Amino acid sequence: MLDRATLEKLSRTPEKNAPTLNVALAEEGVASVLLSLARSPAVGPEALAVLDARIAGEGAAVGCDAAAPADEAFERVDGELDRLLAAHPRAADDTRDAVMARHPGEAWFVLAAAAHPRATLVALERAIDWPSASPVHDRLWLALLDAARCRRSRSRSGRRTRRRCAASGARIGREPALLERLAATRRARCAARWPRTARRRRCARCWPRATRRRGARPRRTGAIGAHEAAASSDGRGWVDSARFVAALRAMESGGVLAPT
Repeated sequence: MLDRATLEKLSRTPEKNAPTLNVALAEEGVASVLLSLARSPAVGPEALAVLDARIAGEGAAVGCDAAAPADEAFERVDGELDRLLAAHPRAADDTRDAVMARHPGEAWFVLAAAAHPRATLVALERAIDWPSASPVHDRLWLALLDAARCRRSRSRSGRRTRRRCAASGARIGREPALLERLAATRRARCAARWPRTARRRRCARCWPRATRRRGARPRRTGAIGAHEAAASSDGRGWVDSARFVAALRAMESGGVLAPT
């Protein structure tokens, strides 16, 4: 077993270490070593799985140095490690699902697992089933889910896919009177916005010609969070983006009411 100073020195540059060395650091490291490994995008899924196993086994005492002096204060790092693992670009599916299972009622972990570029079906279902304040509240966090991944699976009932409803922005409710009022409100809102929608469609048809004339570059579209994660140096920029923060705020408050 290496001493504490050597472990900390090796953990400062995990991208230069062999995968087996990072696994050994994850098995023997103290809190500072574990945080350095979890913050590095170069650490592989094997070492991250060891971190997850240590959190599950040691709990709040993960990373505590048994050889440290008795008067040395220890600061818990299990919560921060879970956040780093949930958003790590190379964390395995089982690792992210295990982190989410440790925080079932916390919106951040559910949304981070569901909005991950490689989100599992378990994480997608958990985000789709997240309750809203009422059937008329818009669940903005559904926009962060990958629509293509949602459509590839079936719901537990087997009759209708909840994920397809989520991908298309449908709102699920069981109160006929409330749904009729909601439908009437939606129709009135769409009728009020029809002139603006028609202008947008005409502009969309003219967009290629306008692009060639003005030399502008068309905007690239994709899954929400994918381009933000790629642009970040550590691969976790999507959890700090404005879209993620807004979706998390709506998720914690049970959705938002769109203006009529």
